[in-house]
Amino acid sequence: MFNNVINRHDIANGLRKLATGRGGALMAAMWKRPETRVVDAWSREETPPCDWWCIPEVQRRWNRMISGDPEVDYIEHVRRTCLAGRSGLRGWSIGCGTGHVERAWAATSLFRELEGTDVTEGSIRAARRAAEQAGLADVLRYRVDDVAAMSLPTGGYDVVLGVHSLHHLTPLAALFPRFRDALAPDGWFIINEFVGPDRFQWTDQQLGAINDVLSRMPPRLKTLWKSGELKRPVHRPGRLAMILRDPSEAVESSRILPELRRHFDVRDVRGYGGAILHMLLAGIAHHFTGDDPEARHWLATCFETEDRLLAEGLIQHDFVVAVARR
Repeated sequence: MFNNVINRHDIANGLRKLATGRGGALMAAMWKRPETRVVDAWSREETPPCDWWCIPEVQRRWNRMISGDPEVDYIEHVRRTCLAGRSGLRGWSIGCGTGHVERAWAATSLFRELEGTDVTEGSIRAARRAAEQAGLADVLRYRVDDVAAMSLPTGGYDVVLGVHSLHHLTPLAALFPRFRDALAPDGWFIINEFVGPDRFQWTDQQLGAINDVLSRMPPRLKTLWKSGELKRPVHRPGRLAMILRDPSEAVESSRILPELRRHFDVRDVRGYGGAILHMLLAGIAHHFTGDDPEARHWLATCFETEDRLLAEGLIQHDFVVAVARR
């Protein structure tokens, strides 16, 4: 409907919210400023264990696709390759959230100082607390700041990190040159990002494969976290619904790799799937974290489906790790 600005699924969801007394939040969101909706969407310190990144076998799969070794994650892979022999680095992490990424990087002992910035005060408070508890407060510096407005030191960083934050930024054509100029001459821009369809406008091929596996999966493995309801077929969200929930979500995600190649010397790009698994497992991943034989079988089926479609060129990697120089 009107290039999927709104669709029947959004209308049905809205009616369900009204019927269950949750319509007030929906109406309130419509009157909030876009930047307020972004902060509200990310002003949370904990998330339920129901997304694909919570599944250990999924994490091992990512590692295998990125480094070739299921036990070596992307941080260790980059440390061994691009940053081998380096130390005393100064880094900046864009959109750090609650700071778990920066803590993982700080644990490598590569950095003498690693800054993290984010627009949400609650996330920064949580990041500071966690850094103190981990004994990393002497390395990690967190502050509330807006990447679009903040001042960046020319050539001031040896490493700039964009980890699941760049797909929330716009306009990338203006921001990427600023990130490039903030790097030292021998600096690295390291990204781990969603680069799939803008505003989650999934392709017919993705939706067909996701919903085919979902339709065959046993009901007990597709009950949603917390509500216990059966997961509904996945559809393209209406653009208006996306904007009302979080105006920053996947705003220019499909432009990340083109802009990276335009403004940087890209040395390596490693895809790790997600075109099927991301939305197929959303809300039901908690069923696949244990040692349940039937769950393991269906997780393997999910992997095989994505691998086959990638090999046939029918889908592309929606998530990548990439490293680039000035």
